Amino acid sequence: MSVGPSPLSINPSQGWDGNDGPWSTFFLGIGTPPQYLHVMISLTVTQPLLVLSEGCTSADLPTCPLHRGGLFLRNQSSTWRDHGLYELDIEKNLGFFGNALFGYDSLLTGLPGTGAIPLKEQVVAGIAAKGFYLGLWGIGPRPINLTSLDNPYPSMMSTLKDENIIPSVSFGYTAGARYQLKQVPGSLTLGGYDASRFASHNTSFNFAEDVARDLVVGLQSITVSGLNSSESSFSSSLLPQPILSFIDAGEPQIWLPGVACDLFAKTFSLRYDNITDLYLVDEATHQALLYQNATITFTIAADITSTNIEAVTIIFPYAAFDLELTEDYPGINAATHYFPIRRAAKDTQHTLGRTFLQQAYIVADYERATFSVYPCVFSDGTERNLQAITSPSNSSIGPNGTDTLSRPSHSGHSFRAGVISAIVSGSIVAFLLISFVAFTIGRRRDSLDWYKLRLKALLRCQPRSEKSKISGRERDGPKDHLEMEGDVHRHGELAGDLHHPKEMIAGLQRPKELSSDTAPLVELEQPNAPRTELPAQSLMNELDTGTAFSYAETPISKTAGADGRPN
Repeated sequence: MSVGPSPLSINPSQGWDGNDGPWSTFFLGIGTPPQYLHVMISLTVTQPLLVLSEGCTSADLPTCPLHRGGLFLRNQSSTWRDHGLYELDIEKNLGFFGNALFGYDSLLTGLPGTGAIPLKEQVVAGIAAKGFYLGLWGIGPRPINLTSLDNPYPSMMSTLKDENIIPSVSFGYTAGARYQLKQVPGSLTLGGYDASRFASHNTSFNFAEDVARDLVVGLQSITVSGLNSSESSFSSSLLPQPILSFIDAGEPQIWLPGVACDLFAKTFSLRYDNITDLYLVDEATHQALLYQNATITFTIAADITSTNIEAVTIIFPYAAFDLELTEDYPGINAATHYFPIRRAAKDTQHTLGRTFLQQAYIVADYERATFSVYPCVFSDGTERNLQAITSPSNSSIGPNGTDTLSRPSHSGHSFRAGVISAIVSGSIVAFLLISFVAFTIGRRRDSLDWYKLRLKALLRCQPRSEKSKISGRERDGPKDHLEMEGDVHRHGELAGDLHHPKEMIAGLQRPKELSSDTAPLVELEQPNAPRTELPAQSLMNELDTGTAFSYAETPISKTAGADGRPN
């Protein structure tokens, strides 16, 4: 009997980075020769999103390149191939808009000598504006839409599976916790999970219908307990009613309804800051909260009506919320303590960000469309315990679509977040047919195409077209005017709708419902108009740069042609 591939463990950088953390980062090698950057993990982005050389300017602190995790100098890579400026499609539910420079280059999943895997001709996106201060390593497995949905470009995750490097399209991840023990770094395993990092239980969830927001749970309650100023114990609820919430490691904060944020603010004496849209903590309050050391408990389940038997409890010490904005955070002049919650304007913005994943470990299996969330375990001297999640065609499938030999045990509590479309049982064929129906009814054509690919198990993608197009978005900072540096003139605006590439604007935009004082992106006319070339200096300006440092590379002089993304 042949032995299949093992899970791929990605080593953390051992660094703690970011202007709103600190956060545990990972090494990612880009280009030839490799340029090693510190990046965060995104569970939804499907390609690396890197900080370009234009991301630091003469207006920034001299430490900007270091603080942003390193800059990708594309003209120093012999394998970089430019594809052009395109609109990003990241966290648009949170109101973030912008563009990135896309291209193709080689990747290395870590430092040499650590078992890192080299990958060629991978889609890479580059940004300059500071909405995402650090680069993101996207491990989402969805194919990247190019010229047509019939000819997508594979994600890094599906490439690893297709080349038999990992046993399945799956991952296990936790963000790490600097406040625990001797600073516990993040953990990322592709094709499996590290069983040493969490306490197992018997509850799993099915993916939600929207493939862009698939890791949805029912946040049933948030409670706080501890000692008050008179040192008597107290306990209170911080979430008036259950909500559905999306788990997103690319977003640092936790987005909650305004009424819940008000309860947090009252309980912890937080001050809402209109410039950053964050809750700040002054030094006196910070010391009092450290002394109080309250415990915050999140209870999640498959939906908002599941019973306590089906719920999962994640317990946080106050230290998990004791974060700091650095002096290079927009709108901040000196390091400032803050509490990582954000006010959601609508229910589609309810998000459990990276803060949540400090104490939670998530295991997602894309070939069975199930995931689980576990409480983390912190103990000194624990060795890794990597466990493979094998593909359905290569393993014994349990009654809930789980691999009974390779997954953490699940007793049968497997529900869709929101609407239960089917209870899966029986043979592999029956499971796949039911999954196909449940995941494709009423979806967009791109969602349909993705789940067709998933049902093929190997997520095989056709070779890309030389004229293929990529689309997506990028987020803005807390207040857009704080990032509008240098020449903000929009050179040669491109015609198109929201699915067509546009020039990179200086300063990223918020929609009006988020109370920004700047205008949203405007849809342009003539959706089939061709792209125009951007002069070299114009590209520098459109990447939100101002005057470049002397280390900035020579910008490219041309962007790709566009034929529009299919709807």
